[in-house]
Amino acid sequence: MISPLEVEAIFAQIGLLPILRARPRLGKGTLGAAADAPKATRRALLRFLASDAWEPAADLVELDYPQVLKWVSDGKLQPPQVQALFAAVPDKELAQDLAEIADRALAWANGILPREPPDPLTGLADEPAPNLLLDFRRLWGVACNPDSVLNDLADGSLFDDQVAALQQLFPATFEDTQTAVMDTVSTMVARRGKGWKPSPTKAAYIATLRQQPSIDGDLAAAVQALYAAQAAAEEQAAPPPPKRAPAGAASVGGESTPGEKAATG
Repeated sequence: MISPLEVEAIFAQIGLLPILRARPRLGKGTLGAAADAPKATRRALLRFLASDAWEPAADLVELDYPQVLKWVSDGKLQPPQVQALFAAVPDKELAQDLAEIADRALAWANGILPREPPDPLTGLADEPAPNLLLDFRRLWGVACNPDSVLNDLADGSLFDDQVAALQQLFPATFEDTQTAVMDTVSTMVARRGKGWKPSPTKAAYIATLRQQPSIDGDLAAAVQALYAAQAAAEEQAAPPPPKRAPAGAASVGGESTPGEKAATG
């Protein structure tokens, strides 16, 4: 029985794009790399935490917008893609599991792919603005290769929406990554002592990977309590407000204040 983590690892090694192009391949090398995936995750995290250096920026996944638009608009694998996948994967149950991951990725991408409204005369639509396509490419890269999350962690370009995409599309891989972070931190503490901590910047990226808020909740609550205590102390120390003069009475100097004038008409 193949576990969900193993299925997702095999999918990652085959790749979403080869499946969509109806050219998936499954060989001994693919299966070997998939079996090594949990260890590879821990090695990548250990390299990240063991040094203050950063890896060179990884390239974004290629994006043929018209082709991707067609794929995701279908919302699921089409018969030629399914047939190619089942032909490449002898285990039909595994092939079905891989097809379900691909369908999940297409449905998800269909909801986030930017689109421009078609021209009312020609029916044709322009490509969306480059900044919108750039945001989509970052997330599309997670669907095409879940290892891109660790690659972007290593070069310091990881965003929280990429981690959310990993959790949605590859839940078993996401959970294993969370476990791997704690395993790696324990390894670093064992090697360098209880006083070891990653640099603040790398600690912030680890917090992003773990979907932790950038603001410490306990610290924020303590600061709010301090502000409340200060406000209460200032209110208690303030002199009492002056007593209101009787209606119609003149203020100091015989002149009425604007409020008194309004009260007396």
